[in-house]
Order: sequence, then structure tokens, then C-alpha cells
Amino acid sequence: MISIPPKIYARLLEALPRCGPFSTDAEIRAVFADGRLAQWRDSLPQANNLKSRVELLINYLGEQYNASRENALVLLLYVLGERILPSDNCHHELAELASEFEALSTKTQDKLKTKSARIPAHENIVLAESAYDDCRLLEIVPNEVTNFV
Repeated sequence: MISIPPKIYARLLEALPRCGPFSTDAEIRAVFADGRLAQWRDSLPQANNLKSRVELLINYLGEQYNASRENALVLLLYVLGERILPSDNCHHELAELASEFEALSTKTQDKLKTKSARIPAHENIVLAESAYDDCRLLEIVPNEVTNFV
């Protein structure tokens, strides 16, 4: 999950309503006919007003990735920017936001890969698993399996 820095989040909240079709749920849903966004078209959050629609979309898409590990919010920013003439300031603003968020997304994914790579691959280490109050707990246990109660 990506934690969006407050400055980027504020810029997204300001730019998206001004540069994209966010007046209705149907308008933004139509943008998701683009093949890069189509997989999320039927699961978009709905809202009764512009501000809520933009906030919900940022939060939802910021956590979504396609099979190529491309972030859905980044893809939306690129798609919206491509729909606007290069002479319009929104074209450049959306491309800049997409680039910044893409770098943030890549950095976050790299950190997650590094953390998972730290788990040693050794034949004597077993992952013990347990369910507790709808949470899954994993523990690295050398040479034995521990039962959780």
C-alpha cells in the first residue's frame, strides 16, 4: 500500500477536478473504457459529490495494480493527460503528477521486495502460520514448527 505524501495528495485533489471529467460517476467511468484502465471499470467507488468522488478514486486507485505491476492511479493520470491538448496546462500537470506518483509507487514496491528478500531461504527454517481474530500470523521458526493456540 502506498502512503501518498500530503503535498502530492493536495495537488491531486486540486488537479483532478479541474483537469478530468469528475462531475458524475458515469463521466469518470467512461474514461475507464481505455484498455489500460478497463479492469477497474466495474469496481470504481461511487460518490454523491465531486470532492468525495475524487478522494475515493485517489484512495482506491492508489492501491490497485495491474498484472504488470503498474499502479492504476498512475495509469489514470496518464490517460487523462493524453486526452488533453499539449497546449493546455492540465496536460503537463497530469503528466508530472503521474511521473511523481509512479516514482513513489516504484520506490514502495522496491522496499516491499527488499523486505521479502530478507527472509532467509534455508532448508531448516519453517514458516509457522496461525489464524487469530481474522489475522494471519507468520513466524520464522528454526528447525521446528510451533503450534499457535
